[in-house]
Amino acid sequence: MTFRFSARARTLRVYNLRADTREFIGAGDAYLAPHTGLPADCTSIAPPDVLPGNVAIFDGETWHQVEDHRGETAWHTENGQPHIISEPGELQAGLTFVSPCSAFDIWDGTQWVKDEDAERHSLIARNEELKATLMKEASAQIAILEDAQNLDIATEDELKQLACWKVYRVKLNRIAAGEILDTE
Repeated sequence: MTFRFSARARTLRVYNLRADTREFIGAGDAYLAPHTGLPADCTSIAPPDVLPGNVAIFDGETWHQVEDHRGETAWHTENGQPHIISEPGELQAGLTFVSPCSAFDIWDGTQWVKDEDAERHSLIARNEELKATLMKEASAQIAILEDAQNLDIATEDELKQLACWKVYRVKLNRIAAGEILDTE
């Protein structure tokens, strides 16, 4: 049904559209003065019944059913970051509704696959940081105890602690970063 101007005043059933998405948002009656057109953002063409998860969008001539995932979370296949859908329509290229299982997952075109090398490199880097922190702590303890020893004021207990800290630091230094350090 195409809208036609009229020489007489009338009330017409209109279907209101959201201005930005052009989706159906409700119906109502509009008073039309003689020789005037429809109010902005509406049509006199009734929308179709839509399936759940869809929305009716008017393109200026006809209605279309479009998927509506607004508010749902999708993930960028490039980096696994979440993305909240804010527009009606099909899922955009580069997004998936399948969430990655770990920070090391990469998208293979159909599913997330764990990047074992990236996980291993991350573990090694974390181990290197932990080893450096523990070495710094051991060196600080040794320095204090060596001060007491050099000043000839170290107690027997402090001399034993000094020896233990030195053995600890040597053994810690021998651990390769690729080995798993479990301090938790």
